[in-house]
Amino acid sequence: MRGKSVFFLIPVLILSLFIILMPVHSSAAESVKVYVDPPSVVNPNVFFNISVKIDNAVGLVGANWELRWDPTLLRAINMTEVMFHEVTPQNAWDHIWRVRHVIDNVIGIAWYQYLYIDWRTAVEEGFSPISGNHTIAIIEFQVRDVGNCSLRLTDVDLANPDAMPIPHDTFDGYFSNNVPPPHLPPPPIDDAQVLINVDPYRVRNESVPIGETFTVEVKLDSVSNHSGLISIRFSLEWNSSILDCIDATEVMFHDVLPESEWQKIDWTLWIDNSAGNMAYEGTFTDVTAEEIGALAIFGNHTLATITFRIKNTGRCWLHLADCLPLEYSLGGNQMLFATRDGYFSNMLNGDLNGDNTVDLSDELQFAEWFGAHWNGYRWNGEADINTDQLVSIQLVEFAGTYTNGYTLNGEADLSDDQNGYKWNEEADLNGDRWVNIFDAIALAGLLGHTY
Repeated sequence: MRGKSVFFLIPVLILSLFIILMPVHSSAAESVKVYVDPPSVVNPNVFFNISVKIDNAVGLVGANWELRWDPTLLRAINMTEVMFHEVTPQNAWDHIWRVRHVIDNVIGIAWYQYLYIDWRTAVEEGFSPISGNHTIAIIEFQVRDVGNCSLRLTDVDLANPDAMPIPHDTFDGYFSNNVPPPHLPPPPIDDAQVLINVDPYRVRNESVPIGETFTVEVKLDSVSNHSGLISIRFSLEWNSSILDCIDATEVMFHDVLPESEWQKIDWTLWIDNSAGNMAYEGTFTDVTAEEIGALAIFGNHTLATITFRIKNTGRCWLHLADCLPLEYSLGGNQMLFATRDGYFSNMLNGDLNGDNTVDLSDELQFAEWFGAHWNGYRWNGEADINTDQLVSIQLVEFAGTYTNGYTLNGEADLSDDQNGYKWNEEADLNGDRWVNIFDAIALAGLLGHTY
């Protein structure tokens, strides 16, 4: 499923009827130059502008060009035509022919094609042909990821009144931003600005049959002050042998804007059940940075609703990854965020080792997790049978180990392999985020149960 994405698959060659299309990159005697300004954009804020300019124009009545970039790194959010509207009196703007004014963020291209509908009348009225130095257009970008790419001008054609190409040189631009800072331990949850979390965090019911469905929400909760969210992405991962995602719906951006303004939303929901993941991305489009400031989102919201169908008996995390919320400040900053995963199980309650029977081997397994508090270290959610978030009797191995179950800016991992963390959701039988004596009692009461 995709949001607003436009694919232009059929080239429109209107300008070729006006001139002979001859892309020229060789030196020109007239020293006409078409170029990206600034030539290098290094370590910008999340939003930045570049201009496509022309120097030493002589006898220009029409122009065509394409600007290309890496769409995984950059998103163009607006393109403003400048040259024709500056040289033409406002009462004569109806002489301007906007043949192509297109942004396609799927392939990473902006296509500009402008000329005069009747250039002879424009000449008679004194604003054509165009000469001198001009900004042709301004393009506003939003940074999506870390890397570098060219801002490459292609298919540049300039036409004179004789329907002939004007020789010119072209000069590309370049984008680069810094490598992320070194991997640091996550600060406390209270230091986050927003929490991205799965709600309900745990779906566990041994009576749910294969083929049934359930729905969770991925939510955004404000934790501390920020200047308003303007863009966010996340992915959700699960065990594809246990669950299939059958539906995902974007909620937040469509909730905060009236339907009459939904054209300002650019969103994507992509599901891959073979890999067991889905990706969400939402932002504003075709608006200036100033307009985005007025649209910035505050408060608590549901980002998306996600419906799963149960394929098999099992248990798995609903793991949030690749999260990137951006706020409206200083041109856009990454927000300090925390995540809280979800969890699914339709296996027998108390069956810690997954053999479909609750027996002494599960009690031995339970002892490994005894004393754990759900905070990212050595936690087994099934051993916490009474849901008080504690396994009470502190074994020496677990003394002083605890975590709050949140991951900050993706640093922690509560996935099935545990990656050295000491929490296992199955040990928390009662779902209170502790594995304690009450879970031990609950587990003892389940001895002999079979699936």
